[in-house]
Amino acid sequence: MPPLTGLHRREALRLLGAGIALAAGGCSRPDEEILPYVRQPEQLLPGVPARYATALPLAGFARGAHAVAVDGRPIKIEGNPLHPASRGATDVFLEAAILDLYDPDRSRAPSERVAGIASWEAFGKAYARPLSEARARRGAGFRLLTGRVTSPTLLRQIAALREAMPEAVWHVHEPLDEANARAGAALAFGRPLRALPRLDWAEIVVCLEADPLGPGPDQIRLSSALIERRRDPSRFGRLFVAEGLPTPTGIKADERRALAPPAVAALLVHLANGFGAGLPEPALAEAERKFADNILADLRAHHGRAVVLVGEALEPGFHTLAHWLNARLAAPVDWIAPPDTLPDHPPGDLAGLCGDIAAGRVSCLAILGTNPVQTAPAGLGFPELLRRVPFSVQVGTHADETADGTHWHLPLAHDLESWSDLRATDGTASLVQPLLRPLYGGRSVHEILNLLTGAEARRGYDIVRETWQGTWEQHRRPDDRDFDGWWRRCLHDGTIPASAAAPVAAPDPVLPALPPAPPPCDLALLLTPDPALWDGRFANNAWLQECPHPVTKQVWGNALLLSHGEAARRGLADGQG
Repeated sequence: MPPLTGLHRREALRLLGAGIALAAGGCSRPDEEILPYVRQPEQLLPGVPARYATALPLAGFARGAHAVAVDGRPIKIEGNPLHPASRGATDVFLEAAILDLYDPDRSRAPSERVAGIASWEAFGKAYARPLSEARARRGAGFRLLTGRVTSPTLLRQIAALREAMPEAVWHVHEPLDEANARAGAALAFGRPLRALPRLDWAEIVVCLEADPLGPGPDQIRLSSALIERRRDPSRFGRLFVAEGLPTPTGIKADERRALAPPAVAALLVHLANGFGAGLPEPALAEAERKFADNILADLRAHHGRAVVLVGEALEPGFHTLAHWLNARLAAPVDWIAPPDTLPDHPPGDLAGLCGDIAAGRVSCLAILGTNPVQTAPAGLGFPELLRRVPFSVQVGTHADETADGTHWHLPLAHDLESWSDLRATDGTASLVQPLLRPLYGGRSVHEILNLLTGAEARRGYDIVRETWQGTWEQHRRPDDRDFDGWWRRCLHDGTIPASAAAPVAAPDPVLPALPPAPPPCDLALLLTPDPALWDGRFANNAWLQECPHPVTKQVWGNALLLSHGEAARRGLADGQG
């Protein structure tokens, strides 16, 4: 298969045309029953669209969707109005999922690094020995690397793996995983918690390097809440933004200041001192101090109706300080247990995996649905370490950079071809139902994990149903008399009732010890998620490559963004290469 790197615009447009041609070809419906969201006649009429409720992930979190199919071919993705993460809307990643489904570059068969194209049976034979050796050692040497996992079924399978092979270790690598936010919350409350800002309740919103209107798994919910609030002038006050790069949130701000991250951190300290933090007062320029005092006046006048949001450009201690400040404000923020963890089996990180490989403690490595060769920090040296693992297999929709470095690559079915389940950022669970059989012979993540752990081969449909058969009564409605009826209702609606995480009573956050101020620097480098390519995983989607940047309107490329004043000081001009 052609590599995903070095893709040129002409080639991307050719792939876009090929994907559209595949969409017009024949597709087969899955064997199991899938339920249309809108009631249809017994026999689907040719040319009449059918809508099916499902969910699609971004960075592991679900966004509810309606997949529209005509004559068995998915052609459009729309938002599910019953799902709290989509509210009937979509983002570019949801819209582009159709082209990912029909991407002609997707993997079509298992492959071995030396021999090339192979079969599932050949992989099974090659894998039998390393699996049996790992089992004999109670899992010692076996490592599973995944992206963020919110699927209750996949978490159940991973827990079963740990019980069968207690010495095996599960690692998670999510390139954009909000590491500073997670560390800041753990420091503030003494345990992992996830914040859910209620922007529909806030009249004053302060964004410090935070971009709630920008790309991310919670973009639709946050942007919908913020814009709905702003439509009513009697209920909305002001939006303040301090940021280093222009963002969609900054464009909508009532007051915005362009500041480097250290200056934004100093601004936060000044705001916290205004509520009694007693921290050493930072040096602020006159314009910045006036901006901060305007924010302070509004925060004091809107107790219980103001919130301060902090972005990943700031260190964990400043996230902790923001939680302390929000507690003084009685800010509209709910706290929940993270929906992407196993309480009894917390995962390791990529750095820990690299350390184990370097120490010779890894004999068999399974990489599931992630591409660490491309996205791992360069300092870890993961591509070189991967070559030292005696047996490795990567599972993905494309033969990407990581597949090139493992002994085996297995094709993963697309989310529109698979049975699964996912949770949204607030914990709401959804069933993922396929609209068609796998186009290229891929298998679902649940079927492949059963293969990798030596469990009994089963259909993904049966694996997912088994997860909910034991817990459905916790989510039943009064008119749900049996599991089959409840299952059909959940497929119909696209959400599982009463599955959102219950807010927890968070303790009063601690006042952190902040890191020393960094020495003055001439420039600060900010690396942010791409609004169309995210962390690079969508680089092979030609339509997303053609989407203009929401602020710069740039298409097909990267740019170093500088202010006009900074560019003039350095003798640079617009468009200079």
